[in-house]
Amino acid sequence: MIGVTQYDLHVRDNERWLLNGVFREESKAVVEAKRLMATGRYQAVKVVRELTKRTGFVSTKVVFTQKTDQPAPPSVTLKPDVDGTVRCDVIDDLYRPDSVAVISRVLAEYLEWQRISAVELLHDSGHVKRLTTYESFRDRAISLVAKAQAREAGENPVERQDVLDKICTQAVQRIRSARSGGHVPDLATQPYDAAYEELNGRTDAATRDYLLHTGMTILLAGARSWGAKLDRLLPMITDDLSAEACGPVDVLCADILRGQTVMLDLFGEQPSLAEALQKLAMLCRGEDIGRLDDSDAVLPALYRLLPAGRLPATLSVIKGRLVQGLHGLERLTHGTPSDDIRALARIVEILEGEENAVADTDLWKAVCERCKRLVEPELERLAAMTTSPEARVGAMVALAPRLFGDDAADILLETLSTTIDVARTHNALTDPEAPVVTRLQRLCGWQKQVLESRSSSDFADECSRKFDMEAKALVEEHQVFDRIDREEPDDPARLTRLVGLVRAGAVPRGRTFDMIRAHALKLAQRSGFLDHFMDGADADSDKNKRLRDLWWLLHDAGLV
Repeated sequence: MIGVTQYDLHVRDNERWLLNGVFREESKAVVEAKRLMATGRYQAVKVVRELTKRTGFVSTKVVFTQKTDQPAPPSVTLKPDVDGTVRCDVIDDLYRPDSVAVISRVLAEYLEWQRISAVELLHDSGHVKRLTTYESFRDRAISLVAKAQAREAGENPVERQDVLDKICTQAVQRIRSARSGGHVPDLATQPYDAAYEELNGRTDAATRDYLLHTGMTILLAGARSWGAKLDRLLPMITDDLSAEACGPVDVLCADILRGQTVMLDLFGEQPSLAEALQKLAMLCRGEDIGRLDDSDAVLPALYRLLPAGRLPATLSVIKGRLVQGLHGLERLTHGTPSDDIRALARIVEILEGEENAVADTDLWKAVCERCKRLVEPELERLAAMTTSPEARVGAMVALAPRLFGDDAADILLETLSTTIDVARTHNALTDPEAPVVTRLQRLCGWQKQVLESRSSSDFADECSRKFDMEAKALVEEHQVFDRIDREEPDDPARLTRLVGLVRAGAVPRGRTFDMIRAHALKLAQRSGFLDHFMDGADADSDKNKRLRDLWWLLHDAGLV
């Protein structure tokens, strides 16, 4: 238009100048430019005055500019692995939790770069505009999702893309309508519970949640870290807030916790993946991990709310991150595979403190799969050791109770069974120079550990049987019972010594145990046994006490 002056606001994004807005007043354009620069999303901003003269000639002049010394942002890409079973056919489908999860997954790198969640993207037209102008990410993401959904349903991908494009256009119109209609709550001044009750009384649930999420998005503007966003949201959940009212906050918190660097914001730099996963497990359980100070209110709030069931969607996302970390290829520790197995056992130990936490199918599968990957390299390491067969067997047995899943246990126990056979062939399963009792205790201890493994296969029974046979052969070869008979003065002393071998489950049930039990009963049935045992007990009360002591002695050893 002739004789009109306007002010164009440009932002430098990923090494390109993009038009962000047009203003009639220079002051408003400069204020907006400074605000955008403060968000940290852009490398530079400039305001260009554009004057259209009567001759039709247009003159331009940069009236304001500001830039940052920060390096250009890294190139971001779309994630192609889309779940095509999650469909959007009408606009309300776009805001379902499973749809939000798909958006978070496809745009993960972009959302991380912008430090916004998918929920915030869906409730801010400015975010949508930036997504559209950044290398056509909006259209490319829609095309990617449309192809996945069409492939899953056997539809025409072009028609599916048209449907999604229409829904996304409607979403932008809804944003503008909501913000201009004056119905969005100002959560900076109005308590969340009051805003919820007010909307709940005059709108349907979908509209209520949409307006609340729009208010939360406005509240989170300018929060440039995931932790800062959670810090603004979590205080909304008070003790008297209903589960239904917690829902909108829970959805947004869950989406924020999908951020790629959110755990770094919460816990700081971790020395290993195991440490990070253990802290996630503690978060599920509500355990204080110790990284708290007066300025950090996020972690205490999560410790309080998650175990209480106030944030089920958030807890589900945290468990999902645990599953993701366990499925990944990164080592748990910087040590040996055995160190990784111990770290994995610690994670499960933490989770087992929370009711049904490990019973979760996906989480349990991830634990078992990771454990299976760790067993084989650990067995290769043990096989390369130059130590004695006894040391190798002991190291393998020590692994058995720490393994999870039949696959990992079977790999270990099958190798252990073969190693036992080879060691027995060379009479090297235990040190021949060691005392017989020490060797017997070693064999029985191994047998007990194998039986305590989590394997449900026959390999555990087979290895246990081999240790039992070796222990029985050791007792017979060295005539242990005859030596006890020679070395002890009477039958009560001999019985007491036998009981010492098997007390507190030191010898698991099997042939060796049965042999010791049979000899113990033989001693107790010998003529004069009770006379020797009662020697010195004159009163009936003393005799009754000794009989009770004898019974409990035999009972403790499992002999009666």
